[in-house]
Amino acid sequence: MLRHVLEREGHSAALAGDLSHAPPAAAADLVLLDVPSFGARALAACRQLAAQDVAVLALVGRGMGAVAGALDAGAADCIVRPFSYAELLARVRAVARRARQHAGLSKLCVGELELCPARFEARYGGRPVRLSPTEFRILHFLAARAGQMVPTGELVRAIWGSGESNPDLVRVNIYRLRQKLEADPRRPRLLRSLPGPGVMLDVSRAAS
Repeated sequence: MLRHVLEREGHSAALAGDLSHAPPAAAADLVLLDVPSFGARALAACRQLAAQDVAVLALVGRGMGAVAGALDAGAADCIVRPFSYAELLARVRAVARRARQHAGLSKLCVGELELCPARFEARYGGRPVRLSPTEFRILHFLAARAGQMVPTGELVRAIWGSGESNPDLVRVNIYRLRQKLEADPRRPRLLRSLPGPGVMLDVSRAAS
């Protein structure tokens, strides 16, 4: 039924009942990953897909930490079961829309941070940094507003769309970015959380 719904919307879809029989990730623009059906193996697969810059829409249960666990594993977005097909299709369109927006981003150089969307490359302090698509978009959005406090709600709407309001989406991704960029992630100097709440990319403080 799910495949029929996606194809009726104009998508080409392939289903796999086992992770080992899934089509090659390189052939997919988006992977719908049913986390409850595969458990820890699904999260491991999510990490592998995110490392290959493949967008993952994770289907998760209502268990405590299910959304955070999928986002921590690199999912671009999550949808909680039970869900309507209308919501699922809206999430698929949102992920595709963000991918198109990413393609239109311009190159940015802010302090020691360099972001090149055309090649999906990030460098900080002269070293390459491997980022997921969502992490890249967040960092680019903050870099374009370096030195400004960006409210959490504004960041959520810019990256995930106006229909989203979950601040955990920002918290999880900022945590991952700090692990990759900060010398001491517990005492961040580049990605600062400010009262409000909000986030600031502070290149002047990072360089001091």
